[in-house]
Amino acid sequence: MTRGQLASGMAAAAVAALVAVLLWEPTSAWQIVAHGVLTVVWTLLGLGAVVLVGYRRGLRRRLSDDLRRLSGPGIVDSMSPKQLLDVLLSSIYGRNDANHDVVTGLLGRHLTVSTHTEVDLELSALNHELYELRYTCAYRFRRPLTTSRFMLVMTSDAGIRDSIVAGIDLPLFELWFFSERGGFDDASDRTIASVRLSFDYRDLDGNRHTSQARHPEFREVPARLLAQYLRPDLRRRLDLPSTKVRVFECDLSQPAGRQVRSIERLELKVAGPQHINDGYCYWQPPFPCYVEQVRVDAGALNVDGLAKWQFRTVPFTFRSGSSVAEWLPATTRTTLDIESWLLPGHGVAVLWRPAQEAEG
Repeated sequence: MTRGQLASGMAAAAVAALVAVLLWEPTSAWQIVAHGVLTVVWTLLGLGAVVLVGYRRGLRRRLSDDLRRLSGPGIVDSMSPKQLLDVLLSSIYGRNDANHDVVTGLLGRHLTVSTHTEVDLELSALNHELYELRYTCAYRFRRPLTTSRFMLVMTSDAGIRDSIVAGIDLPLFELWFFSERGGFDDASDRTIASVRLSFDYRDLDGNRHTSQARHPEFREVPARLLAQYLRPDLRRRLDLPSTKVRVFECDLSQPAGRQVRSIERLELKVAGPQHINDGYCYWQPPFPCYVEQVRVDAGALNVDGLAKWQFRTVPFTFRSGSSVAEWLPATTRTTLDIESWLLPGHGVAVLWRPAQEAEG
């Protein structure tokens, strides 16, 4: 029975009781008692009907609005941003594992978000087959990261790379990808040796410090343990051949010389060999980043002045207007004013080709 039907029934019963009270003249003791009971009954039923009708007509809406106004902000404030966005996406798209990818792309993992990011890419030929890709990334975090651990994952397997981009569950990490052409161990050894880290942090007492750039003391983690840092649904699908992935981690408290409570800024310098014939390289953010600029220097691709290259930059971001459409001489340094958010999966690609192709 609905509230409307209940109110109507109570009103009808109250009217019937009132009519009986008005028309009935009791003549005996039990009739006097019954008459008194009917008087009480019609009064209660009438009052109940009035309350229900008044509640349905206006009071319910006002109470609901007030309750929503008072409790809504409290409920929202008590939920994490990830929970709120997950509820919103589920209400639109239904329950779906793919919603997690959208939430992670927008909010990051552990709310790792860099609000000030600058990237320098430098390409330097080692010989006629290999070049060294060197980049420097400076991140300034919106909220200090309460961690002192940094992890570097290197792989030559595209499936492992994509799984890490989609679901690694660490606040601070970097991913380095090598093309599938052998020499993985030598290339990864050279890359890990090149790493330099500097950062601003707060110690356990809340004091702020700056660490000078230096090579951290990495320890290699068995590749099979990488799965424990991934989302559960990705762990089941991930195949980890040890020859195609290496995992290194370090405690930032060691190079800092004191216990690190939180990281406010991080600058990473890393370099590794790549194949010139790939014809491209790229940089992707490991977590959501607002990127001001990406600077590209490909001048050192030329080997002994014998090979001359042209290059262009192609961002794959929310905004594409910053792309350098023309092919430029490798000696031309290029600065892209991105000034946009980049999420995992976005990035900037650098393409190159022999200059004689353009002439031909």
